[in-house]
This record gives sequence, C-alpha cells and structure tokens, in this order.
Amino acid sequence: MFKKRYIGISLLVLIVCGITLLYLLKLNPFSASMEKPAASPVTGEAAIGKKSLTAMEALLLAYEEAKKISQEELLLIDLRSTDDTDSVQTINDGADGRRTAWNFSLGSAKGNISIAGDIRDGKCNIVQARKDDNNSLRKGIYHISDIKIDSPEVVQKAIKTLNMQPGNPLIKDDWVKGYHFAVYGALTDSNSFDTLLVLRVTGISPNSPNSNNESLRMNVFFDGRTGEMVSASEQVGYDQDGRSMWRKIESN
Repeated sequence: MFKKRYIGISLLVLIVCGITLLYLLKLNPFSASMEKPAASPVTGEAAIGKKSLTAMEALLLAYEEAKKISQEELLLIDLRSTDDTDSVQTINDGADGRRTAWNFSLGSAKGNISIAGDIRDGKCNIVQARKDDNNSLRKGIYHISDIKIDSPEVVQKAIKTLNMQPGNPLIKDDWVKGYHFAVYGALTDSNSFDTLLVLRVTGISPNSPNSNNESLRMNVFFDGRTGEMVSASEQVGYDQDGRSMWRKIESN
C-alpha cells in the first residue's frame, strides 16, 4: 500500500515538474522552439505620422502616393530636401539625417509617365502627373531597391570625416539651413552619359567664411549602392562674374 502511494506521489511530482518546465521554456525568449516574428514589410507606411523624414522614408512615402495614380512601375529621377517650408528651421535641421520638406520626381523607364510632388511635415502631395504616348518625358532610372544607404548615415560620415558644418539660419549668406540631401544620378565623366546613383549631403565648409567674409558651401557625394564616399568639394569664393568657384577636397 505504501509502495503504491509512493509511486503515485512520484508520478504526480514528475507531471508537475514537466508542466513547469514546459511553461518556463515557453517564457524563455532564448528558447530554440520560439518562432521569430516576421519582419514588417518596408513601405511608405513606416513614415506615416512622422513630420521629419530621412531620405529613404521620404522616397518610400513618395512611391506609395504615386502608386495611387499609376499602376505602371515608377523609377526615381530625383529626390531633394529643401528649405521651402513654413516650418521653423534651425541650425540643427538635418543633423540626424531628417528633414521636414522634400521634393521628388518619378518616371517610367520608357518615358511615358512622369510624376512630381512634394512632402511637407510628413504629408505627401502630387503636384504634377503627366502622360505622353510618344515617350518623350524624362525617364526614371533607379529602383528603390538600388539605394542601400540613408541620410542619417551619410551626414554623420560627412561631419566626422570632413568636419562639415550646418548652415545657420541667422546667416543670410549660408544659403542652406542645417544639412540638406539629394538622391539622383550624377554625371561622373564629361565624355559619357552614364550616371552614378549618389546621395549628396550639402552643408557649410569648416573654412567658412573666407577672407572676403563669404560663406562657403560644401558637397559630399556617396555612392548610393555601396555607401562609399566618392568625392567632396567646397566652395572657395566667387569669380568676377559672381559665379561660384569650387575645389575638390580629400578626406582625412
């Protein structure tokens, strides 16, 4: 009788231990049996509700809005941040790679559709949509998947590597306020029409102002596919006709 009771108690203890172990495994975030949640798809919805956007967030939002108008695949022509906004701007704008105002243009590969718009404080507006059966419109070139970097990454590289400074809204000659960004195809060879997908950062040269008290801009270009810094230039002043003069600079 005691032997049967002992066996019964032992079985009960084993069952309780087993249930407890299963419960602990279920709670353990490192358990091999836990399924990893599926990653959320990357779409323009990620930018909804944000007033200040990175270059990629702005581009994704632009694509989402453009798809409501055209079912044809659209490619990037260019995307640029701008100071054309009613929002109050400061010297810190763009330091984190985000801006409240962007302009963009998209187009089909064959040149029959062109869409242009703007983004202000997180709201995307299509300001022009054109269709041309003769395919004479400006053609889109780059898929969104071609771009492997974003503005927060490149602005930090420009600041750290070249000591790029932000434009000061209190200085009229600074031209830009904070840091600005552009994504587009740049000509790298005057003898060729081939373009390089670049993400450009614009700010103020650390050598500004010059001896004539002129504010000097700086541009740093990154390969949009690799993130590599490909070139940089700074303004050195103006010629006798008032045109900007620039020089190429090397990274440290």
